[in-house]
Amino acid sequence: MLLESQRDSSLYIGNFPKFLYNATGGGGKGILGPVNDMGIRNIYFSTETFSIPSLSWRNTKILGIPLMPGLEIKIVPKILQGTFNTITNKLYLEFKAEFILILFSLVKAPKLHINTSLKTINQNKYAFDNDKSYVSQMLIGRSIVPKTGHFLLDNFLSLPCEATAELICNLSEFN
Repeated sequence: MLLESQRDSSLYIGNFPKFLYNATGGGGKGILGPVNDMGIRNIYFSTETFSIPSLSWRNTKILGIPLMPGLEIKIVPKILQGTFNTITNKLYLEFKAEFILILFSLVKAPKLHINTSLKTINQNKYAFDNDKSYVSQMLIGRSIVPKTGHFLLDNFLSLPCEATAELICNLSEFN
């Protein structure tokens, strides 16, 4: 199964306004296990090959304004696995990742550790003329971001705090 991230995604952290995020270009191929009696298949994505675009001035806005040039937030997936329901086309994924704030490629802040479940909350099915189809999904995940131990970063972000991701993606079969 192929998961491809799309535009119109968003991220929230603590009391900050919503980050609008164009995640186009991210994704990867998942390995599906056999179908059980309830139509559920296990799915596993390799974190070595799964791509998540960094947040930067090119693809992320806050209050309608692009992020400051020189500011990048890398997302490094550590675990991305779960289940796919073949009857409802819904995904449930365990997601663990590190978010790394980088300033001008010189300064790296301590890693933010994210541990959440991403669940399908909305979907639309599309079919192409050649009988290929994909399902557009909105996945949502919430996580408590723990303190990093870095005084300035913890206070700036008011850690620990809640973070929410709303990710738009397409799911399709591949050969």
